[in-house]
Order: sequence, then structure tokens, then C-alpha cells
Amino acid sequence: MYDLRKFTLRDMTELGSVLRRIGTGASTMEEVADRIVRYLCDHLVDGETGATCCALVRFFKTHPYGALDEDLRQFAREMLHGREATPHMKCLTLLATAGQRPEWNSRRASAAHRAIPLASEKLVSNAPMISSLLGQLGVEVGVLLDADRELLVESEPSSFNVFYVPDARGSPYIPAQRDFVEPVGVGSVLGFGGMLPRGDIFAVVLFLTTRVPRETAELFRTLALSVKTAALPFDEAVFAAPPESQGVDRDRSAAELRRLRERIATLEQLLEVYEDSVLEQSDRLYAEQERMRFQKSLLECQGEASPDGVMSVSVDGTILFANGRLAEMWGVPQPRVGTKSYEWVLRSLAERTMDPTEFLDRSADLENGEHSRQEVSLDDGRTFDRYTAPIQGPEGRILGRVWHFRDISTTKEIARMKNEFISSVSHEFRTPLTSIRGSLDLMLSGVSGTLPPEAMDLAKVAQGNCTRLVRLINDVLDIEKIEAGRMEFRLELLELEPLLERSVELMASYGERLGVGFRIETSAPGARARVDAERLIQVVENLLSNAAKFSPSGGTVRLLLARSGDRIRVSVVDSGPGISREFQGRVFEKFTQGPPSDAHRTGGTGLGLHIARRIVEQLGGTIDFESRPGAGTTFRFELPEWHASEDGEAAT
Repeated sequence: MYDLRKFTLRDMTELGSVLRRIGTGASTMEEVADRIVRYLCDHLVDGETGATCCALVRFFKTHPYGALDEDLRQFAREMLHGREATPHMKCLTLLATAGQRPEWNSRRASAAHRAIPLASEKLVSNAPMISSLLGQLGVEVGVLLDADRELLVESEPSSFNVFYVPDARGSPYIPAQRDFVEPVGVGSVLGFGGMLPRGDIFAVVLFLTTRVPRETAELFRTLALSVKTAALPFDEAVFAAPPESQGVDRDRSAAELRRLRERIATLEQLLEVYEDSVLEQSDRLYAEQERMRFQKSLLECQGEASPDGVMSVSVDGTILFANGRLAEMWGVPQPRVGTKSYEWVLRSLAERTMDPTEFLDRSADLENGEHSRQEVSLDDGRTFDRYTAPIQGPEGRILGRVWHFRDISTTKEIARMKNEFISSVSHEFRTPLTSIRGSLDLMLSGVSGTLPPEAMDLAKVAQGNCTRLVRLINDVLDIEKIEAGRMEFRLELLELEPLLERSVELMASYGERLGVGFRIETSAPGARARVDAERLIQVVENLLSNAAKFSPSGGTVRLLLARSGDRIRVSVVDSGPGISREFQGRVFEKFTQGPPSDAHRTGGTGLGLHIARRIVEQLGGTIDFESRPGAGTTFRFELPEWHASEDGEAAT
């Protein structure tokens, strides 16, 4: 089988060898042609599906009208529509056919191509496919129609081209678009052929169900000579019962000598064309090799210019590339490209880490198709970010792995200093702000006397701003505690519905200011979980405030409690504008807020959802969301439900 999607010079050589010998034991050219079309139809396949990609294969040969049998002459006369047929008029005769439908496997069943008269250049030009076929094969129509055999033989081209239509759909050179091309799904059309010693033209035309590139089409040039070699011994015995009007010289010895000479000449042509094809392919291979060398040099230069340590390894442990930065940052000798020294390099790197065993376990599998990123702590106090990914071929086959190591020690130290500074400043701010907020609360409550209306308005503004500052500081401190692992959780076995009711009570005044209501809907009464009440309320408050900010005035935020398998699901559903697809991937990141749809409703620190996720994860749960632009958003988190075991002991 020959895959036309990946047809190679080797395939062309093997197929040509088969076609040259395919006439062994045959008695007529018709029999040889039948073998050729059936072999091509059966053995040219689509490598992706394994199915034959030949919808139809046909073998044509020009034949003098007077040498045809009466049935074919009658067919040709009908196509002339009253024009006179002369004995020497060439007819493009169908010798053999093979295809996907039963009627395409007998030349006598052809309705329109059994014997096509080539009465004049004008008539040929009116048949675009035939005209293009002859033109691309290098045959001059005027010379072909001339009765002078010697002139025909002298004009035989020294090289063989192909008839190639990359896409048959809509092509003016391929007829029967509605009746054949479209229903059958014809992709490309290929044709190849040449001239026989008696001055007749032969052509093999393939209607394919797949599209083939021009490089594949050009490989079919030499197959024309292989077919010619197979057909040559039967130039004088075309049909099973040749008509007496052929008038062939019956001198067997002279005919045999002539055939031998012609066969030698054909083989010489075959060798010339074959050599030309090999040279052409060699030039292409050399050009491709030069292109790959350039790309290799370019990639190596980019790798050497990288601030990261980079190493790539094949599946057999061969070092494919290692830049100088790798050896510099790890303090190891430069790995030698082309050597199977991966295990030695890996051990050398592992010895410099705080946990060599874990480093080796995560690095040993070269055929793992996963991408991964991990921080690696070195024994000298530095920290590297390690990213690794598979090297994959065009068909997805794993060829090896690549590693990138980046020194993030300075970055982590700067982040630590920043967090410490923020934490310190936040602590210093919280005490006076708490005192200020308490004083403002007392003033607004009238403890120090009734304030004038103007002072009352100013005090309310100050109270609101002070409250927002306290909330910001608390959020920042919560983040710092979570990331440092210092946030305390007092876990208790609690019923969740009362906690949700408490959350709604705390958010009621906030919702009133925005004109948004809250409603609890439960299908899991009595559901309990092991949680920290204060932290769970903090999560629900964050979700409710976020939903209220983006809900329209007069809207209602729904708070749902339900069971999901062995877990409890809490959902917050709003009717807001939804979250844009561009922003959805960053919803839970720190200091991120969606684009404001209503400027007076937005605000906050951009930390609430991040804190909510971290708290839920600490409680052993998960949190996610669903959103469609213009259709609202649903945030939900799930926690393991507590169940009482049969013996009365607690179980989760």
C-alpha cells in the first residue's frame, strides 16, 4: 500500500518497478491496462483512514478510427453529431477502468468516454480536460492530429510531465461537477502518460478522494515510463481481437527486433528521468537540510541568550541541548550535547537540592506527557523555578523533554520583604483606625451631643471611608496569615443553614443601600459540616457582597443550600451582567476586579474572592463559578458533609 499523503521517492521507485513488470503473461494491451488501473485503485490509500483514495482510475489510448471495432466506431460517430469520420482520425479510447462503483469497472459500461473522437483542434479545445491533459503531457494537439507517424515520433518529449489539478471541485478542467465530482467527493486529479512507438498517446488518469500536494504529483512523472515499458510489447495487439484493418506487418522477426530496440530506448529514457528525479529530490533534501541547520543554529542562539538554564533530552537519555547558563547557575560541568549523560547530569543537579530524592523522582520519566512547574530549594539557600514540558512530534509522539530553570531567589526575597512591610504597616494602621471608627460611631449615635446637619453628613462620610480602610487592612492581614500558614481555624460541627441566615442578616444593610435583596433557598435542611463559623460567614459575606455589587437595582441575590453526593453545596446566584470570558481566568487572583458595569456599585480591594477560595480550601472544600455574559453568575463552594455512623460515632 502507498500512502498518497506521504508519498516518497522510495514509494515511487517501488511502484514503478511493479508497474514495469505488471504485463508479464498478458496477451493484449487492454489486459495490461486493466491490471494497471486495478493495481493503482487497490494500492493507493489514505494513510489516516487506511481506505483507498482512488474514486476512479482510467487508462486511455489514442487509436485510429478505422482500427476500432464497429461498436466503438458507432460510439465515436454519435459523438461527432453528423461530422464525417475519417479512417485516420484519432479517437481517445478507454482501454480500462476501475473505481468505487460497479459500473466504473467495465470500459463497455462507460456512457461518455469509450471512444472520444479528436476530429480537430477546435473540437479538442472544447474539451478542457482533454486539452489540458495533452498540454501538460507536452503533446502538441496539431501534431497529434497529423497523420504522419514519423512527425509524431520525432516530437516525443524527452521528459514526462503530469496532468495535475490540486482541487477538482469547481475546476474548469474537470467536467461533470454535479454528477461526479461533488457527490463522489473528488479532491485532486492526477494524470500521467506518454507516446507509444506507433505515434499513439496513452494516459492514466486518477480521480482521488483526497488532496495531494504538487510534490507528490511530480513524483508520478517516472511512472509514465514504467507504464510505457509494460505496454510496449502489445503496441500491435491492443485488443483481444484486433481488427483486420490494422494492416500490420506480420514479419515476426522484424517486429520483435523493433520492439526490443524500442524497449531499450524507453529504458534509457526511464533511467534519464529517474536520475533527474533523484537529483531534484536530492536538491530539495539538501535545501531542507540547510533550512533545518539554520533553524537549529537560531534555536541554539536563542537558548544561549536566555537568562534561564535550559536543557533538552531525548527519550533515550541523549542530551540534545544545554546552554551555558544551566552549568553556571547550578555549578556543574557543561553537559555534553550528543552524549547519553542525562542520568549523570540529573544526579549532579539533585545533589545540590534540599531534597535530592524528590528532585530525582520528578525528573526521571522522560516519556511523561505532562507539563509541570515546581519550586526547587537548593542547599545554598537559593530557590529555582523549574518548568518542564514534553517534546512532541507532529503526530503527538513523545520525543523527549525540555527543562527551564530560573533563579527566583531575589524575587522571593523581595516578595517576602514586601509582605512583611505591608503586614507591619497594616498592623500599625489598624489600631488608630479602629479607635477613629469607634469615636465616629459614638459621635453619630449622639453620645457627645447632637451634631449639626452639616457635621453629621461629614461624619457619615468619614465613617464609611474608615470602614472601607479597616476592611482593606483586614483583607491584607488575612492574606498575609494565609500565605504564612498562620490563619487559625476553630473547627466545630455546625449546621450550615443558621450560618447562612446570619450572613444574610449581616449583609442586609449593604443590600438595602444598593437596592438588592437576599433570599435563602434550601433543599438540605439540617445539613452539617465541620467548619469555622467565623471564617465560613466571611466566605459567604464576600460572595454575597460581590453578587450585590453587580446585581441590578431591585434584583434579588439567591443563596442556595443543597446536597451534591456526599458533599454540601452552597451557591450564590445573581442576575448581573456576568463575567467576560477574557476575565474569567483571573477571577480568583489577588487584587483583580472585573471591568465596572456600573461605576457607583463597584469598589473593594480585589482580595475577597481570593481569600474566599483559600478559606474554602483550608476547610477541605472546593470553589468555582459559572457565568455567561448577560446571563448572571453563580459562585458555589462544596464542603464534606458530616454523617453519623451506625454506632453513633462521628464520621465524615
